[in-house]
Amino acid sequence: MLYYFVRPLTFLFFHLFFRKIYLSGLRELKSGERTILAVNHPTAFLDPAIVASFTNPTQNFLLRGDVFSSPFYRWLLRQIHTIPIFRFRDGYSSLKNNQSTFDYCYELLHQRKYLLVLAEGQTRFEKRLRPIQKGTARMAFGAYEKYDIEDIRIIPVGVNYTDAYRTRSIVMVETGEPIWLSSYMDAYRENPRKAHKQVTDEIARQLEQRVVHVEADEDELFADQCLEMQRNDLIGWTNWPATEESNELLRAEVGLARQINQLPEEDKAPWREETARYFDQLKSLRIDDLTLARPTVDDFFNLLLVLIGALPALLGFVLNYPPVGLSRRVADSTVKRKEFYTSIRFGIMLFGGLFYYLLLLPILLLIGHGAWYLLLAMPLLGICYVRWRERYQRWSYCRRYKQLPAVVRSGLQETRSALVQRLKTLANASA
Repeated sequence: MLYYFVRPLTFLFFHLFFRKIYLSGLRELKSGERTILAVNHPTAFLDPAIVASFTNPTQNFLLRGDVFSSPFYRWLLRQIHTIPIFRFRDGYSSLKNNQSTFDYCYELLHQRKYLLVLAEGQTRFEKRLRPIQKGTARMAFGAYEKYDIEDIRIIPVGVNYTDAYRTRSIVMVETGEPIWLSSYMDAYRENPRKAHKQVTDEIARQLEQRVVHVEADEDELFADQCLEMQRNDLIGWTNWPATEESNELLRAEVGLARQINQLPEEDKAPWREETARYFDQLKSLRIDDLTLARPTVDDFFNLLLVLIGALPALLGFVLNYPPVGLSRRVADSTVKRKEFYTSIRFGIMLFGGLFYYLLLLPILLLIGHGAWYLLLAMPLLGICYVRWRERYQRWSYCRRYKQLPAVVRSGLQETRSALVQRLKTLANASA
């Protein structure tokens, strides 16, 4: 039952944790099909949680077995439909437990349930698709061997973040075409290893089309900066609606990253240096690229909204600070790998916030005189603070930009126009 309690909470909180969520195909998934979702894995826990929150069928997740380290954790993780899978690094004795995991997964598929597999087999914080492991294909064919079922489909799902290390970033999720096991049965009967490879290669092929992939380490920052400029031209600063059915932005980002990968180094190196100088200049001036792309947010209307929203935003900040501040402090002091940073913050803000509200409830009831209404207002005031902070930042950046000397503004715009023109040329080449 815990799964059905947590899922709507995560669904709602994702709309606050992220600035924008773009979905394509995820909500069209229906129950009643034997389905394995093959998902890439750039963060620790957010990727499967996002997929589960925005799909109607109940998801069952394969999770690294060392997390099931105590009876309480085993019970808790089972309640949210996670299934332990052990790796060589967990020891030989643990590996023996995998057979019961496989049997359970086969039974789920036999019952026409959904199984979510993190197909890369490891989490890595980068805009890059890691090699796809054969475990997904083996799971599907294993269910066939045990129950003689061929109507199993594998659906690749690409999950992308504009910045997985920060809150209020943008998420883009797209599902691929179903890979039906029945289409590979002849190959499997002839040579099981060959069929495993064919299915794995097809998963990789489809994920490559749905994951922003930057091949070279030295290009990661350059690609991020180019993607930011392209994004600012395409969508600017938009928060509404919080969730949108569209793959337009993802298609643009995947295409641009692919073109950057294909650029010869002699062409890429001077462009990379020029882009770095441009962003360094923006940083020194305490503005950002979006300010140059959309420099019109310092008008009277936005100033009025900033002034009107200041008091409720301050109340929202003060009243909701305990779980938010705790999440930052714990993540900053304990997280050793970047892949876990936002996941830990998300979990503490969500469940810590829920505990905080429940703790305040009896206190406010004892105070009486309608004080408990404050508890109902706190989440709304928290949302008000988040929205106000972003509007204030945009207003202040644009105000700062307008106060620069005209010659500086002109030089920045000329530099940006030249860089964006190169991006458009690349984009047209990938179209």
